[in-house]
Amino acid sequence: FLIGLAYLNAIDVERDTQRAFQLIKSSADANLPEAIHKLVDMYNTGEGVQRDYEEAINWQKKYIAVIENAGYSKRLIGVSIAQLAKMETEIGDYTAAQRDYSKCIQIYSQIAKLLKNVEIQQNLALSYGGLGKIALEEGNLSVAKENISMELQIRKSIAEKTNTFEAQRDLALNYVVLGDITNEEGNLSAAKDYFLK
Repeated sequence: FLIGLAYLNAIDVERDTQRAFQLIKSSADANLPEAIHKLVDMYNTGEGVQRDYEEAINWQKKYIAVIENAGYSKRLIGVSIAQLAKMETEIGDYTAAQRDYSKCIQIYSQIAKLLKNVEIQQNLALSYGGLGKIALEEGNLSVAKENISMELQIRKSIAEKTNTFEAQRDLALNYVVLGDITNEEGNLSAAKDYFLK
């Protein structure tokens, strides 16, 4: 794997993307998590291989299975599943993305009970937001509003805890999305309230 990275990045050797791919893929086939993760990135970006989102998704699924079987942390597994859901959303596989965002919510909810960690809350909010965006794409305003409202509650908590610019910005953006949904539902008064927050 490391020799493959050396060929990919021309570290002490001449750059050879074909050799790099062969070495990295061989390590990924042997279930080395780092190699699988790198292969996902290569397929996602087209670095050293032809860009192929379907192949990136397949390898991301394998990566998740390998790290789950190896007993990696729930946080890393949740982040990896969230990345998979994002990739599935980007190619329009909303059913798979909804399933995976729901898994993330389960994982992050379990972790959040044990840890009052802002990063975990952020990931939980992003998962609800992902489900809300998919529902919007599908034209299901009530489900979108329900998920975005859950995201809003978490973002409020984060903003209260951290009082950072980023947390306040994320909260404001969440209000705008809820305002847009409420406006689309035809409730202009409620939409106005969201926009004024």
